Amino acid sequence: MFKEKLIEIIPKAKKEISPVVNYLFWFACVLIVLLIGLFFFLQNQNSALEQKKANLEKKLIASEEQEKLNKEISLTAEKINIFSQLFKKHKISSNFFEFLRTYCHPKVQFLSLDLDTRIFKADLDGKTDDFQTLGEQILILSQSGFVNDVQISNISLDRKGKVDFGLSFNFSENIIHTIQ
Repeated sequence: MFKEKLIEIIPKAKKEISPVVNYLFWFACVLIVLLIGLFFFLQNQNSALEQKKANLEKKLIASEEQEKLNKEISLTAEKINIFSQLFKKHKISSNFFEFLRTYCHPKVQFLSLDLDTRIFKADLDGKTDDFQTLGEQILILSQSGFVNDVQISNISLDRKGKVDFGLSFNFSENIIHTIQ
């Protein structure tokens, strides 16, 4: 009749799982949970380190820019220092004409000027009406406080009775320097 049994009435005993397999299953579950936790922890650490790296790179770039800026400032300061030294030593020869305008007798006419700014010496050729005016001019220059060692030479009278003369003197360097 029926070869196959459709329903079994007597229950069969369950196969027992070995405790080793049970331990291995729970160990594997715990290990998976630990690995997942470790994965997220390491991702978080990696993200934090990347952020820290970015911040340090920004600081490094800022530091390099600051160093470059400091070098530029130092170079500019050195140039300004050199320029100020040159400016202090700069001579404006045209200031000597202002000095002559201030300390020239109204009746004296200077015809030529030889100015040596290295040794602060001036040689002038001039013309005046008489010897008294020439004496007054020498006195004006001597009392100016800017002139010393006044020497007169080549005094002569021209055809019209005017006095031709040569005048040389040493002058103060403050006359031709920019900062007085």
